[in-house]
Amino acid sequence: MPRRTSLAIALIAVIAASLFVLTRVVAESTSSPVPSYYIALGDSIAHGHTADTVADDPQCRSSKAPGYVCVVYRYLQKRYSGVKERNFSRSGADSCELAGAGHGCQDLVPRVSQLVAADAFLQAHRGHIPLVTIDIGGNDVLELAFQGIANLPGLEAKLPSVDATLRSNLVISFARLRAAAPHARIVASTQWNPLGGLGSPPLPIGFPAAAQSALDAINAITESEAPKYRIKVADVASVMNAYPGGGVRLGYVLQTALTGTPNIHPTPRGHRIWGNTIIKTVFGSSAR
Repeated sequence: MPRRTSLAIALIAVIAASLFVLTRVVAESTSSPVPSYYIALGDSIAHGHTADTVADDPQCRSSKAPGYVCVVYRYLQKRYSGVKERNFSRSGADSCELAGAGHGCQDLVPRVSQLVAADAFLQAHRGHIPLVTIDIGGNDVLELAFQGIANLPGLEAKLPSVDATLRSNLVISFARLRAAAPHARIVASTQWNPLGGLGSPPLPIGFPAAAQSALDAINAITESEAPKYRIKVADVASVMNAYPGGGVRLGYVLQTALTGTPNIHPTPRGHRIWGNTIIKTVFGSSAR
């Protein structure tokens, strides 16, 4: 075969191979981008609970889902094209369950931490997690608080142990969360007071101050431990407790007080305030 013919064939082969590679690169670059995910963890408030007659929508399937996680998610959709949401929260979750104790802080009913599934998901999608939010701790004291209405000294005697357990659990949970998502923005919320604004009566003398003190202690622990793991704190408590009439105006306690099982969850307005507080914590005071 003449030398020129051989060179021509070789040149054509090189060009063909180059075009094939270029076609693959272009095809891959124009394919659907890898999705990003907003991850939520926590208790029934993160799960989106409002009125007891309204079904929770933790995955924000409805464009009008009232939960604060959905408020944050709808904002993120404006900033990140194609962002998706995964909510691993569980109603009734407390810090013992979250930290992997295998049960709750006030009972021994077997429970699996939501961090098991969340960790696996976060590690599988590293680099594609614009935000993680978590609220936890309210259920650590909820049952004791109800008991404290009738036995305030008993409540106050148990709180130091509750606080020590919460701190230990947050250290475990925050460390595990940061290890699974080393570069993600993570935001922890403080706990509001669903009885804020109520005095004595109708509450027993001394109980309003004791309840607020218990929540202040929980929030101080969160504010102390979170920064050690590069976790921001959204001070939801301060914002909601400052609402005209107190935090009780942003929940259902007054409407359900006589039912025997008062609903301590936020109204849709309360959820909006909660979500907007997180948004402003992450993106600045002008974000809305």
